Order: sequence, then C-alpha cells, then structure tokens
Amino acid sequence: MNRTFTPTLPPGVLPRLEAYADLFRPDFPLARQADWSLVYLRGLLQDGERKSIEPLVARVDLPPQLRVKNPDQCLQNFVNQADWDDQAVGRRYRSHLAATFADPAATFVIDDTTFPKKGGHSVGVKHQYCGALGKPANCQAAVSVHYVASRGHYPLAMGLYLPEEWVGDDERLDKAHVPEAFRTHRAKGQIALEL
Repeated sequence: MNRTFTPTLPPGVLPRLEAYADLFRPDFPLARQADWSLVYLRGLLQDGERKSIEPLVARVDLPPQLRVKNPDQCLQNFVNQADWDDQAVGRRYRSHLAATFADPAATFVIDDTTFPKKGGHSVGVKHQYCGALGKPANCQAAVSVHYVASRGHYPLAMGLYLPEEWVGDDERLDKAHVPEAFRTHRAKGQIALEL
C-alpha cells in the first residue's frame, strides 16, 4: 500500500480543528463520543504510514479523560459501533459550510471515488477499476457530490457502491455489519441521484 503523505501542519491548525469539532458536540449523545471524534480527526490529519485505528491512536496525544487501558478499542468502538447519528453530523456540516461558502453561481460535481484495499472484508470491496491507482485492483468505490464555488469547495455527501456479488451474500453482509437498508445493489448513477 502506498504511504499516505500528510504535509507538515502549520502552528494553530490543531487548535482550530478542535474548535471546529466542537461545533458537532450537540450531535453526539455522549461527551466521550465527541472526544473520540476529535481523536479520530487528529489521527487522520497527522502524518503516518497507515490510517487504520491502532496506528492512528498511537500518533495522537490523548487528552487526560481518554487515557485508558485500550484506547485503540475505544476508538474502534466509536467508529464502528457507537450509537450516534451520522446524518445529524452531516446536516450540521453542510449547514456550517453553506453559511461560509454559499454562492448562487456554485456548481455540484459528481465523482466516482475509489479506495484501494488489501483484504476482502471491507464493505463493497472487489477487484475493479481503481481510479486512485489508475488500473484494476482490489478497492471500494463510492459516489460523491461536491459543492464548488469561487470562495471554496467541499464534499457534500458520499454513498458507497455495493457490487452485485455482495448483495446476494447475506453471510458476508452480516459479517461486515451492513445495515438492512443498504443491502441492495444500486447503479452509481442511481446513488448520485439519491445524493
């Protein structure tokens, strides 16, 4: 897997990130979930070989209230199992950015995005054309919608593409914890229209 390059962060970026993350605190039922969301964001921004849970936690200086025996398990729980409404977070995100970047001449851009994967357990992974690598490879694919205006651009929404061979395999879907509502095959164009 290619190394993910993260540029050196200028002074003040991480405190600004914390202030930004605080905007979303009302959308988490527990304060600890909001704390772990900031750890996750910081880990994604900071340089490191991998963006998976264990190495991500290892490179973040945890705040005192999160210094627990198994921080990687706590972050894994936040990402995969904690009960918080991602749709509420998404609405607040879009509302905040719309207030900042709104422009009547803006454009919506629809994109097909791929994520290279080594294993076969990530939801929707299969051997298919991978734009990120420029060749057929093992990857996930998603459709995204982006808002583009003269003052800036940002992603609005993303929907994971679920290949047909995944839809007929209930055992695989169960193992990957795919919710019932997402266990149907939809063409990428259909996902784009829904987004």
